[in-house]
Amino acid sequence: PLLNGRILTIKDLTSILARKEDVRAAIFADFRELTDEYIRKEFGNGIAKEYHDIHSSILFASTNAIERYYSMYSNLGQRMIFIRPRNDPKEARKRAAENRGKQKEMRAELREVTMRFIASMIQAKDERGLPITSEEVQEEMGILYDFLALARTTIHHDFKTGEMDELPEPEFPTRIANTVGRLMEVHALFYGRDEVNAEDVAFGCRILTDNIPTTRWRILNALTKDWQHTSKISLLADLPTRSVKYHLDELVALKLAEKLLKDEAEDSMDRRFDYFKLSDSASEAIEIYDTRIRIKGTIEEEQSKILDKQNILLSNPCVISPLVEREGETSENSREEPTLGKIDRPTPSPTLVVVRFLQDKETDIDGKPRKFSKEDVASIPEERVEEWVKRGVVEVVQ
Repeated sequence: PLLNGRILTIKDLTSILARKEDVRAAIFADFRELTDEYIRKEFGNGIAKEYHDIHSSILFASTNAIERYYSMYSNLGQRMIFIRPRNDPKEARKRAAENRGKQKEMRAELREVTMRFIASMIQAKDERGLPITSEEVQEEMGILYDFLALARTTIHHDFKTGEMDELPEPEFPTRIANTVGRLMEVHALFYGRDEVNAEDVAFGCRILTDNIPTTRWRILNALTKDWQHTSKISLLADLPTRSVKYHLDELVALKLAEKLLKDEAEDSMDRRFDYFKLSDSASEAIEIYDTRIRIKGTIEEEQSKILDKQNILLSNPCVISPLVEREGETSENSREEPTLGKIDRPTPSPTLVVVRFLQDKETDIDGKPRKFSKEDVASIPEERVEEWVKRGVVEVVQ
């Protein structure tokens, strides 16, 4: 088949979603079989064709309408991994105004740069191999993989009554672990690292939450370890109470939340409402997620302070740097134009760990002497952590 060893790219899946249900279902079925490296098609003339060992992937763009359509067929097996872009609408509007009338040139330039970028990353992988993932990271992410396998499970409701009439068996997290784990390694490769670090793990955490239905994730974020009534959860999630109740019952069925009926509530509770809280497994997973995202933010903040102090400007990792200068031009006045070359990636930064100081300390973490007081929180190079923990200078922030 022509797809073997290639990626099928669909610029907008909306046109497929708008088709009739039987056509749409057949296309989704082909997607599932394709990701399983086997596909069989039967035609009206009685001829059937089947293909084995197809190594291919599908890359498509869509609005979040895909959540509603995909849930119809996910009971037959989860296959897709979503990544939701993080965009600034105001900035996008400004850029659109600046680029008006330049779309044709932009598409040509983007295609050229993208193809060279892909070629550069393939070359880097062939030369160095993929970065490694430590057992500690694998164990921690394993908890999140198990969490996602449950959190994205679709529950079917009766069309007339709205009651749950089927609770499908949650998927095994093996497919999630393989895909997200590989994406973290590729993310590390892009930044020139030999091992997956905290920033790559934070990227993996982002992918995991991108694959939880939007409304369900908002409710999970509103829940805590303590009992809360539905009205408060609705307020925190900024969703209608009726919708919140619907999704809370699903979370209870998936054992991601616990429910306390209003008749069983304690005397100090308002008995007009049912109460809900996170299950232990969901609480552990969300705590890991929050910690990883917070560590990433702290690392970026600390790195930004260091760069500001030293007046350093990081190069754009997507800029193509020419290998040679053009004849007759010097390095001072030459312009970098798209040409075959290597990707100019930022110099790999040391792995940082967020710690809390248990005693006053003066050190040169940033290349300059810095004073830390007891209870200060900062990011320090990983190689110093073990020594300082043993000496009781710091403790790692969990």
